[in-house]
Amino acid sequence: MKATFVTLIIAALSITGTASPLEASVVARDEGKTVRVREGPNAIQKAIDGARKGTKIVIEKGTYPEALTIRTNGISLEGKPGAVLMPPQHFVDNACTGVAAKANASDPAEPTTQAGICVHGQGIKLAQDFQTEHQRVASVATYVKDISIKGLKVKDFPVNIMVIGARNTDVKDNVLQHGRRYGLLTDGSYDTTVKGNIVTTTDDTDFIAVCMDGFAGAKAIENKLTGYAIGFCVQTNGEVIKRNTVKGTCSGISVDAHIDGVKIIDNSITEPKDPSLCRGFLIGILLDGASNTEIHGNTIRGHVAPAPGGGYGILGFDEPCIPANGLACLYDPTPSLLVGNKITNNVVRGNGQDIVVFESTPGANLVRNNDY
Repeated sequence: MKATFVTLIIAALSITGTASPLEASVVARDEGKTVRVREGPNAIQKAIDGARKGTKIVIEKGTYPEALTIRTNGISLEGKPGAVLMPPQHFVDNACTGVAAKANASDPAEPTTQAGICVHGQGIKLAQDFQTEHQRVASVATYVKDISIKGLKVKDFPVNIMVIGARNTDVKDNVLQHGRRYGLLTDGSYDTTVKGNIVTTTDDTDFIAVCMDGFAGAKAIENKLTGYAIGFCVQTNGEVIKRNTVKGTCSGISVDAHIDGVKIIDNSITEPKDPSLCRGFLIGILLDGASNTEIHGNTIRGHVAPAPGGGYGILGFDEPCIPANGLACLYDPTPSLLVGNKITNNVVRGNGQDIVVFESTPGANLVRNNDY
């Protein structure tokens, strides 16, 4: 199929100098390395299907009602200003279909979740099917590698971008708007970098802006997150979250149970949601039984909520995982202790309680040199 598509395009260009009427959305090719597309039925996906390793697909200004699947190594998508990806009338299922839980799992009328851009490897096996957050990847037979997504606006999908079973994926300088379950989700991947994106919503029911549930090497740098219930959901050991701006959330950064060695550095977490939209609780950084987290140089302000709820700048506690109702505890129901965390040199002011650490072993965590 790929060979036929490429052959037809090359033949059309060599004869007429322009794309054939059937492929009018393909503007030009540069020896198989650069493809430019403009508005047309399935224009971007056709370019992806005809691409080979090393192809750069440049998406011209326009509105593209498509859901994209990328499974070829070394493909780059680059959106020009004004290039917008939005849901099609009908979806084609792929490896991302149903990975994110529905908002109401018991509602048969709610459609199965889909991703606007699905970057996926082959032979992906999912762990148990829990109807919360998303399904974790148990194993991947073949990873898709070296994918880049840059400069696009992706809006109104259940998951705007999902990276599953991938290595070395860069998601940079995009606008991800109103992802109802996730603005961006990485799952079962290595070395995903999420940098310089604007992840935003004005719908108070939207769930998580960025969740990185990878195997290793996750980085989130210089992103701007606004309006979601949770800004960053941290589910990768050693994840780096640096120089991000988070506003309008219930919980700015949430580090799950059993997660170790995360670095949360030089972020700004301010102007949270109205606590009535957050079951009465506002939290800047949550350590839910996390270990060996480095929290340094962050600014956290304004998390105030009336009783019986509460507002916290930084909140940490042991997680007994009883009952096992969150994703981390569903997959590992053993207790997760709050140990080895270092909370230093942060500005934590104007919160109901600025820093609160509940630890079962006194001195198991370091809190020092914070301004509050």
